[in-house]
Amino acid sequence: WDMLHKGNINVDYLEFVGGCDDARGRQRGKFRWTNNKASAGQSARSCYPYAEGITTTRGRVMFVTKASDLIFTLDQTTSEWQGVHSHANDLLSGEGNFQRWPDQITVDHDDFMFLTTDGSSTPGVYIHNLQTGKYYTLWQSRDIGKGREESVGHAISPNGRFIVGALQKDGRIFLFAREDG
Repeated sequence: WDMLHKGNINVDYLEFVGGCDDARGRQRGKFRWTNNKASAGQSARSCYPYAEGITTTRGRVMFVTKASDLIFTLDQTTSEWQGVHSHANDLLSGEGNFQRWPDQITVDHDDFMFLTTDGSSTPGVYIHNLQTGKYYTLWQSRDIGKGREESVGHAISPNGRFIVGALQKDGRIFLFAREDG
């Protein structure tokens, strides 16, 4: 609270330097934090509109953008960014169907990114292993194909025995419990 409400506050804005693609058309490049709000705003509109789901881990800032279905990683050490498409069915191991927009993200201490989805007939929570690049389905609604739904969160108990999940449209909150102790 004090950091944001007492004393002088500097606000810097994210700007992708040189645009959204490198010379080969890949989603990567350099970024900087700037106090030029107009320049940063243009960068946001061009490169990462509708950004949300921001998290940090190990010197990286990560967020998603629904407009382009990208997961962005900003490396604070090198000032480099990379965007990876979130449509991951070709990388999905096991069952599940990751169809739509990434929404909220969290990253645990083992470099597993948990993604909720928005606007899907297959809402759920999916896991992206940041080390291997593989995706897994943590849970997915059994009401496949019933219309547009959004998974709005999940929480894992400290002992790893319980997972709480929620679906927004239907207003369902549910508990998964391990039976093997």
